[in-house]
Amino acid sequence: MMTPQPLTGITLIDCARSNAVFGLEVAALRCGYGDNIEAFQTALQQACDTAGITGSALT
Repeated sequence: MMTPQPLTGITLIDCARSNAVFGLEVAALRCGYGDNIEAFQTALQQACDTAGITGSALT
């Protein structure tokens, strides 16, 4: 399911984690970033940094 606005924070992390198996493009789309992969990756990195989560913890 797509969200009408881009997700942020822990909600973004949860959405990205649950959709990672479908690939980067699908995860970005379902997290509300459409085809803007760069914005999705930036927002996800910022959310992880704020939450103290390393990239390997997402998988």
